[in-house]
Amino acid sequence: MSSYPRLRPTGVESGGSVAPAAAPDKYDAPSLVAAHGPRWFHVMAKPAGSTCNLDCDYCFYLSKETLPDGPGTGRMSDEVLERFVQQYIAGVTGDEVVFSWQGGEPMLMGLDFFRRVLALQTKYAKPGQRIDNDLQTNGTSITEEWCAFLKENRFLVGVSIDGPRQLHDRYRVTRGRQPTFDRVMNSVRLLQKFGVPFNTLTCVALQNGRRPLDVYRFLRNEVGSTYMQFIPIVAYKGFEKTAPHTWNSDALPKDGDPEARPGHPNSIVPVRALTPAGMCSLYMPLVPWPLLVLELHPERSPDCVVLWVTGGLLVRYHPKARLEFREMLGGRFVLTGIYSFHPRLPRFFFGTTQAIAHLAVMRAFRRHPRRVTPGTPPPGPLLERQAPAQVTGT
Repeated sequence: MSSYPRLRPTGVESGGSVAPAAAPDKYDAPSLVAAHGPRWFHVMAKPAGSTCNLDCDYCFYLSKETLPDGPGTGRMSDEVLERFVQQYIAGVTGDEVVFSWQGGEPMLMGLDFFRRVLALQTKYAKPGQRIDNDLQTNGTSITEEWCAFLKENRFLVGVSIDGPRQLHDRYRVTRGRQPTFDRVMNSVRLLQKFGVPFNTLTCVALQNGRRPLDVYRFLRNEVGSTYMQFIPIVAYKGFEKTAPHTWNSDALPKDGDPEARPGHPNSIVPVRALTPAGMCSLYMPLVPWPLLVLELHPERSPDCVVLWVTGGLLVRYHPKARLEFREMLGGRFVLTGIYSFHPRLPRFFFGTTQAIAHLAVMRAFRRHPRRVTPGTPPPGPLLERQAPAQVTGT
């Protein structure tokens, strides 16, 4: 029989009998094993709440300052800081404690705040216990003074950067809508100059999600990142004003439903969200919005490929809108049918819109895919375009 203590006491039912104690679950595990060996856990602290000097379009946290009982725009007080450091160190019985400082933008707290952090960590550290710090920043406030402090005190720094200039500046802008790429790259050079270890954190959204190799090579070759983290931007519309876990789950579409995909008129996903695999967006040069958003139909015959039209500038959504490709002589597929296709343009331009759709899709195919078998995706360039790679329509 296990010697672990029971976490939950027994209770007394209304009739006076003793109710059996609830069986421990996975959330009880840390407390149950605490007395049987070293205990490690990890806490991320947000000392500046949601306060930030940027206004990134996809930020889920910046707007939370306006929510009732939300994080607000306040700063962690000295009293709260000391209690946090003391209790966190006391709670970890292992030989290492890692403090992670996030935000908002934690650097807005200033160097004096972090000097006090180090003093408190020294005050409450247990004998033989190692204390480390890491800090996630948008990379716009790093100076030589900051770098000297971070290097001297062994901070690991996470720098948020979304790729080359045109991709990074698409969403990561200041409150005045100014680009931030040059400031972040200057901070990267300072970190390298002072020998401060750093990682990169990249938010994968609609734009850079189409150019994975460009992003990776930029981070590897130009930023010099040796540890890359990627976060997909997938959120519900209205996330700015709705607290987590308060959505009406009965009203949410299931995974795979059109409403769960960007581009659908009733989509619950913002248009900037990462396009799922299996979808293909066709673009015109210099136009940031998709002409067509297409989805590969999962059920198809060996000689037919069906692409559902789920949105775009050219068309109004229709549940039966689709493009059909059929195999011709030589094992090549050609566009043979456009069904329930309702252009947004006046009826006079119906044929023109169909022709544009035809040319755009055919260009996406580039080299026509060869014969496919049921239940398997067509090989070749079409799937390359469905994966997060850019497709340019005519």
